[in-house]
Amino acid sequence: MLNRIYSPDRFSDILMQSYTTFIQNLYGMGARKIGVTTLPPTGCLPAAITLFGRGSNQCVARLNQDAVFFNAKLNRTSENLKSRLPGLKLVVF
Repeated sequence: MLNRIYSPDRFSDILMQSYTTFIQNLYGMGARKIGVTTLPPTGCLPAAITLFGRGSNQCVARLNQDAVFFNAKLNRTSENLKSRLPGLKLVVF
């Protein structure tokens, strides 16, 4: 599993690199209005509770915190892209 190879922080860094490249490529093709969604509280997904809830039916706090950190990183990366790419309207919701 990925969690044995990468920490959530390291994996999100890899995703941000891919995201940056993807947005730059879209921008290079003429896209100026792009919408991006954040992660939901992934620790509350039924599969996450079943796999990582250790017998509890409660949300998995660690996974929710990972999503919060990812979303913050996504917002920072998006703001950076908007400042570097003139005319880019990038909405994160």
